[in-house]
Amino acid sequence: MILEPTALAFATAGLVPLLGYVMWSDMAGMRIPNAACLLIFLIFIPTGLMGLPLEIFGWRIGHTVIAFFLGFLLFQISGGQVGGGDLKLLIALTPYVNYQTLPSVLVIVSLAILALLPVFWLAYRQLRGRTTGLEMFDQPPTAPGSILKASLPYFPAGVPIGLGFIIYLVMLLTGVLQPG
Repeated sequence: MILEPTALAFATAGLVPLLGYVMWSDMAGMRIPNAACLLIFLIFIPTGLMGLPLEIFGWRIGHTVIAFFLGFLLFQISGGQVGGGDLKLLIALTPYVNYQTLPSVLVIVSLAILALLPVFWLAYRQLRGRTTGLEMFDQPPTAPGSILKASLPYFPAGVPIGLGFIIYLVMLLTGVLQPG
């Protein structure tokens, strides 16, 4: 069950600017602020209570707690290779997704990653070592002849996660995506 249309509209109105801020913050400083993730989660409390039956609301909170522990475990197992901010963002967005639309969300976010990866790689190739104010580009170029010369050392995954989730919300609001 998805949020009722009014609750979904309120959630979208609150989430879109927050996700825009998260995307900018991740791109500019490779950080996703804790406060932004907390606000994303807190928006679910009133909109979830307004737009879902209490039992389903409780299940969504339970799924978020499970996602928190799985994210913590993944971060520990990966030795920090999986971004903690990206995991926080995914955990904060968990209650907005129901099991019927989960495959769609995964596809949308995956397509956003696939679309943005070459864009970031090309931008990195053109801007690396220059002063841009964006941490992902302001790193010294690799040594000449290095095998990593064309690699992208940091990928701000919060950008495609945020963009993919905005697309998901708009698809729900417009009726393009229907659960079931």
